Amino acid sequence: MIQAIFMGLVQGLTEFLPISSSGHLLLVQYFSWWPDLGLAFDAFLHLGTLLAVLIYFRKDILRLGRSVTDKNDKAGRHILSLILIGIIPAGIVGYFFSDYIETSFRSILIVIFNLIFWGLVMAWADIRIEAWKKKRDRIEKMTWYHSLIIGLAQVFALIPGTSRSGITITAALFQGIDRKTAARFSFLMSVPLIATAGLMSFLELIKTGVGENYIQLSVGLLVSFLSGLVAIYWLLKILEKGNLKWFIVYRIVLGLILFSMFAF
Repeated sequence: MIQAIFMGLVQGLTEFLPISSSGHLLLVQYFSWWPDLGLAFDAFLHLGTLLAVLIYFRKDILRLGRSVTDKNDKAGRHILSLILIGIIPAGIVGYFFSDYIETSFRSILIVIFNLIFWGLVMAWADIRIEAWKKKRDRIEKMTWYHSLIIGLAQVFALIPGTSRSGITITAALFQGIDRKTAARFSFLMSVPLIATAGLMSFLELIKTGVGENYIQLSVGLLVSFLSGLVAIYWLLKILEKGNLKWFIVYRIVLGLILFSMFAF
């Protein structure tokens, strides 16, 4: 039960904060003696984070859904097209190379490198956005070009230690999109990706069965859902008036600590 709670917290917080969920889950697996809870648990954790983003952005998502048939909502269809463009690169790479990435890049050293390197790139972007005199402060002001660049950057998030939210927010900042708008777009763009990952896990789950750990599965789902809501709210509040410095510091310090442990 303790493992289910802890893993739910890690999944919910790191899925949305720019510190890498895959990297942290790999670290937990490496440093703990806990057994693998299996595919069912992984699927339920993804379901929890999916529910978190769906509920938090329910008004935006409903609007985007209605915009498909509402000819007057051009802005809604524009945002929907940006999301679709943004998920294409990572979707294609993930579909064809997910097995290769899963077997070739699950290394603590790769996690360490990505935590530090992309932390430094994030710091550069966070400083650079202050130089923009006229920032794009609404998703409606973004163009297909901005979305495509963000989508291409998101491909790197398939490698543990990078962070999907971190790389997409960073790519947006480099294009003059303000922090909160960058985060909102990143979260909206995460919906189809998290849903796809969860769906694939559930399809595999149908073949293997859920098992009998219903309480642990429910607890993991609930904790990942609640911690995911907190992470989304917290990050948007921070970026409304602040910057990414504490996440940058966390990434670099954690990377250096891990490096010292493995290098000496």
